[in-house]
Amino acid sequence: MKIAFQFLLISILISGASAQSTITLRRSFVDSFCNRLTISAAYNVWFSHPRPNAAKDDGDIHVSGYDNKIGMPVVAEIMNAAEQPEAMNMLKSHAGNGNPNNPKINIAGVWRLWPEHMGPKGNHFYQGMHLTANEIIKKTTNPDHVFEIHPVTKVATLDVRNSLHEIRGYEPWYAWYVLQQVGKKQFAITSDKHSISFTTKQTPYNYADTWIKIDSIWTVIDGAFAFCTILDYDYQHGHDVLQKTIANNIRVGFVKGTAPYDEALAKHNGGVMHVLATTRINLAIVSARESISHTDPGALTRPLPLELVAVGMITD
Repeated sequence: MKIAFQFLLISILISGASAQSTITLRRSFVDSFCNRLTISAAYNVWFSHPRPNAAKDDGDIHVSGYDNKIGMPVVAEIMNAAEQPEAMNMLKSHAGNGNPNNPKINIAGVWRLWPEHMGPKGNHFYQGMHLTANEIIKKTTNPDHVFEIHPVTKVATLDVRNSLHEIRGYEPWYAWYVLQQVGKKQFAITSDKHSISFTTKQTPYNYADTWIKIDSIWTVIDGAFAFCTILDYDYQHGHDVLQKTIANNIRVGFVKGTAPYDEALAKHNGGVMHVLATTRINLAIVSARESISHTDPGALTRPLPLELVAVGMITD
């Protein structure tokens, strides 16, 4: 039933998502964050959901806003938000309800660049862009956007990393299907002295249910990254890994201070984990493709480069 529903839903989503959008980032931003898990923001909250989504709809709370460093519309999302009433109330109390110049609140979380909500007609998202008050009011908590802080890990002084866990009652996408569809997505890179741009189409995936085998892992300032083998959804402990392999060399991130991070470091190379993950564009691959394009022009038009961030352990 779950697989059939996902095929039906994706056909509906893709049928209305033919427009292309272009995303332009400063080279300095790409260099700073391509090997980081998280970002901090002085967040200007535009609108907040009054309450979290139901668990079956992912359990998040969505808060639209802006940060000057990011420089484009942002949606921040707390996972399992019903468990974080104090953090939710702090964000809601800062909401300007359309005012683009509100007192800011410091937040931090996983940066997520992903073409999920680009708008039906396509847009150009660039760092330094601003929406008018009317544009902000029109779409409240869901402006056309490609940048999220999702999941949020800190609101002011409140540490909410304990919200990064399995969402009970929610059915995420199977990783094999996400990888299959993302592998078909056109992705064209252009660049100049100061910026890197890429053009692609809307891609409606969010959370993925995935088995991973850690092939190599290393720590960074805010967590760890690993190159992983992705295993089929029906993998079980003891299965032949080769027979269940669906992809190799997919980079997966683990946020410091969360259960997936602790589990990954404990298992280390060769360890197998069942995780809930979010999808995002791998900026390290974007940067690498752009840097080799003078000798390999085909690198500029390879499919959308995906990486995953493990945001919860899935209990077997």
